Amino acid sequence: MIFKRKKSPPLMKKLSNYVWPSMGWGRFFTYIKKRIIRLSDSPHNIALGFGIGLACSFNPYMGTHILQAAFFSWVFGANIAASAIGTILGNPSTFPFFWWAALATGEALLSAFGFSMPVEITHSTDFEALLSAAEEEPLRIFLPWTLGSYVVGVATLPISYMIMYPLIKGTKAARQKVIDARRAYLKKKQDAKDKT
Repeated sequence: MIFKRKKSPPLMKKLSNYVWPSMGWGRFFTYIKKRIIRLSDSPHNIALGFGIGLACSFNPYMGTHILQAAFFSWVFGANIAASAIGTILGNPSTFPFFWWAALATGEALLSAFGFSMPVEITHSTDFEALLSAAEEEPLRIFLPWTLGSYVVGVATLPISYMIMYPLIKGTKAARQKVIDARRAYLKKKQDAKDKT
């Protein structure tokens, strides 16, 4: 491959870059924005795909986020590439907040139907206690966690869509104007050259 690194970065460097991008969060989000804008699809499909990817990031099953996002995007006719980009927002920096929201929501829903789980799990940030409880009673932890993740994900989807749709639509329109202006300039230049 022409653009492949000669030397792969160390594992710890990859992990630290995943938690905190070496390019900085500003450039990281600019990079994501450019990736989204360059997708060849309607703003609706892209915004919906991105929202689905973000929604799937609340799920506790980390290795399946992209697969779930691709599946739901296919079902609802959203952009699959945009959904994969949306899952990037689920990372070690945001997972504690995402998972706590999902777990607390699932616990509240199940409590309304007479189920309960240890209060100290969802009302603290002690993830060692959470992992320990998950090992001892996996169903008691993963049932509310999974249920809550889908409820919170579905709740964030319209919010994400309402934010992303006008941004994508406006930025795509501005980009198309630049492309059209450049094409017109090159055509005018070529026509002038043909006349001489």
